[in-house]
Amino acid sequence: MVSLNSKDGKDRWRKKVGRREDPVLLHGVALIIKNHVIAGVGGDAMDMPGSWKRAIPETGDVQWRWNTTPRKGEPGADTWRILRPWNTAAA
Repeated sequence: MVSLNSKDGKDRWRKKVGRREDPVLLHGVALIIKNHVIAGVGGDAMDMPGSWKRAIPETGDVQWRWNTTPRKGEPGADTWRILRPWNTAAA
């Protein structure tokens, strides 16, 4: 993600959303809601499940992450009988 200064267009900060070798991408632009930057990050559900991340606008540091497909030990993980991303090498 990149934050630009609205007055001069220069970078305020740049943050990676994933590792270069992982098949992840941002789905559209980030949403700015009050003092929250919300970004949807996706992969291919089987190897790299998607997530929502909340970043601090001033720094770009991630405040929290919510996995759209539950990981092992997370609530609801036991309901995914066919799709078990924690059994793959990327999880």
